[in-house]
Amino acid sequence: MDLYLWSNPNLNNGESVPVKYSFNKGVTMLIGSNGDGKSSALSQIKSLFSESGSWENIPENDSIRNDYIPYLYDNVHEEKNAKSSWGFYGDYQKIAQTFENSEGQDIFDFLYYKIGELGMTSRKAIRNNKKGVFFLFDGLDSGLSVDMLEKVKHEILDFIVENEKELDVYIICSANSYEFCSGYDCVDVKDGKSVSFDNYESFFNYFCK
Repeated sequence: MDLYLWSNPNLNNGESVPVKYSFNKGVTMLIGSNGDGKSSALSQIKSLFSESGSWENIPENDSIRNDYIPYLYDNVHEEKNAKSSWGFYGDYQKIAQTFENSEGQDIFDFLYYKIGELGMTSRKAIRNNKKGVFFLFDGLDSGLSVDMLEKVKHEILDFIVENEKELDVYIICSANSYEFCSGYDCVDVKDGKSVSFDNYESFFNYFCK
């Protein structure tokens, strides 16, 4: 599927222009250096499918705007949401545990807390006769160890793709590590171009040389 998003003005002489991003069904990693606009691109995609979205003036998107439901997970905001819910239901042991956890363990726990919402998003899409869902994940690999990254990839991302048969599922994640990108399609947030990496060295060279 082709989506058009506004480019990061800091990378285009201060001007935003529509850039075409091509996404295959399944998992795509949105890559780029810090500040290139990965989080902004994910927010744009969510807004794109909203009735009150701020990116409706790119006409190339009009034919798909009403066919999909977006869900955005941003790990920066989930700590507050999860702790508020745990406090409401009196699960203070979970809150206390966060004071002993590493950053990665907290990210892992907060993500698993949201699993039910992912399922509800799919069911909502089916009830409303939508073609599919865009699951957008920002910052999942921040602070996660390699073994936790593998659990997230196989127990959440791959699981959704393999088990959701009634909908077209697009999962787009911001990514900062080769371990998270490995095995998936990658798209450079700067220009929308598809990129592939055979090994860590090719990943390193792409960003550092």
